[in-house]
Amino acid sequence: MWWHVGYDSKSGGVRTISGRTNSTGHFEIATPASMKRQGATEHFNLVWAFAPGRQFVSDHAFHGLVDEPTAKGLVLRLPDAGDMAYRVVDSVGRPVEGAVVEPWYVRAPQQVFDAPPAELRALAGGKTDATGRVRLPSLPRKGLQSVQVTAKGFGIQTQRLDLPEALVDPNTITLRKTGSVIGRITVPDPRLMRGVRLF
Repeated sequence: MWWHVGYDSKSGGVRTISGRTNSTGHFEIATPASMKRQGATEHFNLVWAFAPGRQFVSDHAFHGLVDEPTAKGLVLRLPDAGDMAYRVVDSVGRPVEGAVVEPWYVRAPQQVFDAPPAELRALAGGKTDATGRVRLPSLPRKGLQSVQVTAKGFGIQTQRLDLPEALVDPNTITLRKTGSVIGRITVPDPRLMRGVRLF
């Protein structure tokens, strides 16, 4: 289980804390001491849950805050594994083997779209076989807006699944052609030219 508690001001990324359920399914994730009490809209406040053989889900942490007078307790119901599957191909329709497909944006409570925590994305994702096919049983069939695909020769691509062109063949993900940028670094001291990192 993971709880989005806001932004990390240093890295610019999302601050996430995690926890696990006990044998009865109960859990407790402690509020960080550094987290100031603010309104629910000031933080992501989404708790995400994942278990093998189930679809992952999310809900607002606000419902489970022990010091919130209106909280009724957070209950997360994980549906059975689904039948989500895709075929990843290149721009001419050839299967792409070894592509890693992960959920990127999914519909969260209140009809907003959010990205699951990185660890959850890795657990819920999968890798294509020689025919370009990948099964993703942990992904919800409804509400999946986009996936991230990482493949040799194609880099990292985010693919929207809810656009008209994607709905023509909703079970196929077509990777875009990739290019490259070439250039040269110049500095007064030639010894400093090797090993310069580019971003």
